[in-house]
Amino acid sequence: MTTLRLAAVGLLTLAIAACGGATTTTTPDGGTTAPTAAPPETAPADGASPDASAIVLPSFDASAILENLEGIDSYKISMSTDGEVGYSAVVVTKPELARDITFGTGDDAQHIVVIGDQAWMGSDGDVQPVPGELAGGLLSAFDPILLAGAFATPGAWTGAEDQGTEDRNGVHAKHFHIDSGTFSGTFAGMPAGASIDAWIAEEGGYLVALEIVNDDGEGIVIDVTDINDPANVVERPS
Repeated sequence: MTTLRLAAVGLLTLAIAACGGATTTTTPDGGTTAPTAAPPETAPADGASPDASAIVLPSFDASAILENLEGIDSYKISMSTDGEVGYSAVVVTKPELARDITFGTGDDAQHIVVIGDQAWMGSDGDVQPVPGELAGGLLSAFDPILLAGAFATPGAWTGAEDQGTEDRNGVHAKHFHIDSGTFSGTFAGMPAGASIDAWIAEEGGYLVALEIVNDDGEGIVIDVTDINDPANVVERPS
């Protein structure tokens, strides 16, 4: 569990550290304007402003790509670090929010079930009722949605490269890419070799996948799968 958390924090820090202090503003229609100041590491030597014609606004509402998951009846979500899945969950949103979660691997794997304000937690098939606050604390430390939240803010994807529509996790999704050669309002100035990719559902505008790779090729992948699959069920432990 510690390895998973440190990897997530490390890669998130890498991306955020690249932002360089640029600021954005939100327009009345929910879009974003160009940063008011270019980060020092990417600003032209003569102090000139970036060419506004080169700035591309995303075709999705970045601030809503996670909120829009709430409009889905159910789904599965996983987070892997360097190919090893450290978090997986079944999420059912109706009639009340319920989640069946496994995080960690091997002997350290923990199982949490949360249905409404009730929670159960344990390992090796032994799950016992626990205070909701205890389960909530663990979720706040490991939930991939919280990691993805840093990339769901206005301005985060300004200037991202539109890679077109792809089939990702069984969903038609728009693919957006950021790397060291991309002018992005939040993550400009990324180290060479680092990249961030997101797939956003064409219908529904929710996050389908997010990949964060650092300049050493190590990375985190968040995948949302099995959208509205009737087999997605969260049951109260017996």
